[in-house]
Formats: sequence, structure tokens, C-alpha cells
Amino acid sequence: MTSGPASRWRWWLAALLLLCSVLNYVDRMAISIMAPLIRDEFHLSNTQYSLIAATFLLSYAAFYTVGGRIMDSIGPWIGVPLCLAWWSLANALHALSRSFADLCAFRALLGMGEASYFTAAVKAIQRTFPPADQSKGVALMFMGITIGALVGTPSVALLADRFGWRMTFIVTGAVGFVLLPFWQLLLRKLKAHSASGAKGQRIADTPWSVLRYRATWVLFVTRMCTDAAWNFYVFWLPEYFVRQRGFDLEMLAKYLWIPFLMADIGYIAGGWAPSHLMHRGWSVNAARKGIMAVAALMVPLGILAVRADSALAALLWIGISTIGITAWGTNLTALHSDMYPENRVGTAFGLTGTAGGLGGALLQFAVGPILDRTGSYGLAFLLMGSLHPMGICLIAFALGKVRRL
Repeated sequence: MTSGPASRWRWWLAALLLLCSVLNYVDRMAISIMAPLIRDEFHLSNTQYSLIAATFLLSYAAFYTVGGRIMDSIGPWIGVPLCLAWWSLANALHALSRSFADLCAFRALLGMGEASYFTAAVKAIQRTFPPADQSKGVALMFMGITIGALVGTPSVALLADRFGWRMTFIVTGAVGFVLLPFWQLLLRKLKAHSASGAKGQRIADTPWSVLRYRATWVLFVTRMCTDAAWNFYVFWLPEYFVRQRGFDLEMLAKYLWIPFLMADIGYIAGGWAPSHLMHRGWSVNAARKGIMAVAALMVPLGILAVRADSALAALLWIGISTIGITAWGTNLTALHSDMYPENRVGTAFGLTGTAGGLGGALLQFAVGPILDRTGSYGLAFLLMGSLHPMGICLIAFALGKVRRL
């Protein structure tokens, strides 16, 4: 689809996926924004809170692979609304929690739906966007993540402050069901234009044939390293600013949006810069790797937050780091569409997403005990900042040339 009505519906799809991603991250972050309230009520230690976060990430990791395989079978037009309904219900169920175990169980259910959604969304973008513009579609879809963090932080904090954390989970969960009719309105057009266009190269062997490619394993290890950095910020930034910088819920609502707003710069630059370079004659290989190298060098600057003289300076250093993370993530995701055929991209992205979830869980298992033993975030930020430099080394020296497998 390149012009006319087909092109219009392509961008409507991107807008709808952006909205779904906004809600995905509002629901994901809700527990971290309300963590001080929940931890005080259930008397949770840093280690217990890190286990709750890790439970989500392990479920998320498992269902990236399971969900990717399912989405390759049922397609994105069924998959996206199915995932939206699943995670919205799981989020609302958090309000029923009465113990540490309940919180872990509902986080696991949330992870199943949220991970599967991203495999369906990437598949939808590959079906509807031409190769040179797929990073734009990915960027718009992933911008919903930072917009979700941007609007979710103040809205969740204010709702929790006024109505309590249980009602806040119910309200944020209900929003997903409001979006479902809008998806149904677009579904017929999306199906029609997807069916009328070329679906791209397909292969007839088994879904797990992607495992025979070196690129799959390089992307697997790369995502295991680098996805954890974003998850660190999502789960621990509110705790850091409450415990170390003296913030309360009102201050979180006023200021914690700053690094997430800055992260949108990374999505815009990471999506449009390689597309611009490719239209000017750069190869996919050079454009992707060049942008990813710049992004990887920005991420470690977040380490400087722990030594910043003021909370505002800390927020700005973290914001610069998130710009690098989002520009990196946009192009790392687009590599899957660049390299895998249409009927295997869900499986491939799911497998590497599993690695990202596992890496995030491993970091959570480390962060909680580190904080309980040291009371300092310095080592935790140092671990986070070292991940993307390792990732760019893998992409530059182990991936090989970016091309269709």
C-alpha cells in the first residue's frame, strides 16, 4: 500500500496502535506509580517488590514467544483486540489483591496479554507499511509507550491519591474496553486493504525454522541485554524519586513525566532518521546500525542521575538516557521486519521479546537485593547503563549485514 485510501488507512492503523500502546503502558506502570501505597499496605520489602516486577517480566517473556506463534496463526486483526481485552481485564483484577501472592498472579496475567499485543502490532505494521517506512510505523506504535508513561504518571498518581489504589486499577482497566469498538470500526477497512496488497515473502517450513539463523540468536542476546534498561526505569523510577529524592505522589505527578516526554524524541528520531537516510540512498544496513550506534552511546548518561545535585538534573540525565533507549528500540524492532518474511516475523519478534523479558527479570532479581543490602541506587544505575554498549557491539560485529533472510 503506497497511496490513496490504502495509505490513509495505514496511518489510521498506526494511530490506533499508538492508542493501544498508550493504554498498555498506563496499565503496566500503574503498579510502580502506586508502589509506595501498595508496599506500605502489604509491608513489602524491596526484594518482594522486585519479585512482583520479575513475575510480570517472566510472564511477559514467555508470552512473547507463545503470543508471537499465535499471532502468526490468527493474524493481527484478531490478535490486537484479543490482547487488549485480556490485559485490560487482568489490570482491573489487581483491585482484588489481598496478598503478595495475589499481586504476583495478576501481574503474570497482565504480562501474557501485553507481550502478545506487541507481536501482533509489529505484524500489523509489516503487513501495511512498505519496508522503507516500517520504522515510522514502529516509531508511532512505540511512541504510545512514552505517551502512556507521560499521561499515566500524573493521572494514576492523582486517581490513587483521591480514590485509592484499588479503584485506580479498576478505572484504568475499564478504559481498554472503551477502545475495542474503535478497533472493530477499522477492522473491515484494514482487512480489505491488507488483502488487496501484497503480503510479502512467505516461507513454507516450520515456524521454528527462524532458530537456524545466526541473526535470530544475535537479536535474542541483544534484546536480553538492552530491553532490561527500559524496564528498570519503568519499575524503579517512582521508587527512586520517593525513597532517594523525597518525592510524594503529588510531586511524582508534577515531575516524573519529564524523562518520558524526552523519550518521545528518541522514537521520532529513531523512526524518521533511518527512513530519511534510506530515501537518500543509504542501505538498510548502514542506516539501522548508524542510528543504533548513536543511541547506544546516549543510554549510559543516565548513570549521572545518582550524582546530580538536584532532582531536576537527575530527571534530565535520565531523559537523555531514555532518548537513546527509544531510538535504539525502534530500530531493533524494525530489524525484525527488515530480516524476516511476513509469516515468520511474529515468531521471530516473539522469541527475541522473550529474551528481553528474561533480561528484564534478571535485572529485577538483582536490583531488589542490591537496594536492600546497600540502600543505594548507584550500582543499579551502573548495571543499567552498561547494557546498550554491549548491545551495539553485538549488532556491529555479530549480526552481519541486514538483509532479508
